[in-house]
Amino acid sequence: MATSHPSNLSSLIAVN
Repeated sequence: MATSHPSNLSSLIAVN
């Protein structure tokens, strides 16, 4: 989660 990637943010939104 420490990775600064746009794709990672999308993943977090999907979990939300």
